[in-house]
Amino acid sequence: MGDRPRDEAELDTWQQIATYLGISIREAQYREKSDGLPVRRLAGRKPRVWALRSELDTWRVQSGRTRPPYGADASKAVCNQIETSEPSGADTRPTSTSRRSLLVGTAAAVVSGVTLWQLVQPNRSGVSRASILGDTLCAWNGDDRILWKHRFSATLRSDLAEEPEQRLQIVNFADRGGQVVVAVNLGTPMLPAGDELYCFSQDGKVLWHYRPKFSVRFGSERFDGPWIVHDMKFATVSGKPALYVAVAHWMWRPSFVVALEATGRATIRFASAGHVYALLHMAGPGGEYLLAGGINNEYNSAALAVLRDGDPPSRSPQTRGTRFEILDGPTAEPSRYILLPPSEVNSAVGSPYNRVVRIQPDGQSFLVMTREAEGAGLWPAEALYLFDNSAEPRRVTYGEGYAVWHRKLQAAGNLGGSIEGCVQPRCPVRIREWNAMSGWATVEVPFADNIGPGAYQASPQPGLQGS
Repeated sequence: MGDRPRDEAELDTWQQIATYLGISIREAQYREKSDGLPVRRLAGRKPRVWALRSELDTWRVQSGRTRPPYGADASKAVCNQIETSEPSGADTRPTSTSRRSLLVGTAAAVVSGVTLWQLVQPNRSGVSRASILGDTLCAWNGDDRILWKHRFSATLRSDLAEEPEQRLQIVNFADRGGQVVVAVNLGTPMLPAGDELYCFSQDGKVLWHYRPKFSVRFGSERFDGPWIVHDMKFATVSGKPALYVAVAHWMWRPSFVVALEATGRATIRFASAGHVYALLHMAGPGGEYLLAGGINNEYNSAALAVLRDGDPPSRSPQTRGTRFEILDGPTAEPSRYILLPPSEVNSAVGSPYNRVVRIQPDGQSFLVMTREAEGAGLWPAEALYLFDNSAEPRRVTYGEGYAVWHRKLQAAGNLGGSIEGCVQPRCPVRIREWNAMSGWATVEVPFADNIGPGAYQASPQPGLQGS
């Protein structure tokens, strides 16, 4: 579309649009494709997005999302209701505020460049929702009453994860649920600082804090940090609660998965020669296990570790004598380890590897999403692998962004042939799988033939459907 009208409130970026709706950027972009979210674009080679608040409000009502609008005014209300408190403690006094202002306070809003993160979980008796605005953490109960707030010494970085829940979790370490765990980083992209995890009780008291401090040797190189958190997942393992945390070196390849107990005591569960970005705890016919997905730097490939509950701490299987061999920490091997190869789109953009960015349950199965290309104002190119609950790969397909990227690269002369005639999106994918009994083997994963209509045509639709 052309010029924007100037007599209505406008939102000028995906961040502002997602913030106004109280959802992630990823979901907002998906809703544009799947649910007709009214997003407009300026003319030009790299069109910028914009939206009208009135149209978003209408869409929200028509689609059943009847939450009140959350704009800059709402964010100011959040700021006004968060009173100054000491950096080292928490204000545990109940705050009497109207239901409307508390609903406004749940908005994920951007005010003067300060981001409000939000996490919601159903729990009416204790902490139900937790949010961060700038330097302040707030907790609400299920009746939309502020339970407590805690102010840190500086604004927290919000650019270290794709989704808020990867750095902010409501957990159940005690008999009554509602502890809040948040990853705190007061550094900047140019001046990195290590993350520190804080666990708050239901009444806002700091129960413990944990700062990863690893010194690990890969080959002849030693890495000391700083360390940052990519993801957190809470689970009950053998009747005991545990918070699994994916921790990585801020720049180089070392990564760990640690398990935190209710006291804050940490033990290493897995060490990796490549960052771990996504975690999921699953139950299968052979018992429960933890999935850890990310990158393997030696093999230049997305990687997925299957870590059985009760197995000893393990490390990614690397070639002996290389700079990728882990010489400190765990010495055991994981139950299984899977490499998901880069696609032709990944190779065409010149990226050194693809990576696992999300693992999500799907009934008795789970989906592993790999990022093949991103940036340039386009929907990311992603591959989706469906696994059963025994962690066996069943089929693969490609997300809608894959076709978009393929056409862009084809137009630039970096890929030959059209997406409609492309062989790769319709052929099995050969993955490499490692297990402790037989070592490496190649496995073919069939392409899903139930792709959504028009997935590789002019208006691609989301990919995998059903189970």
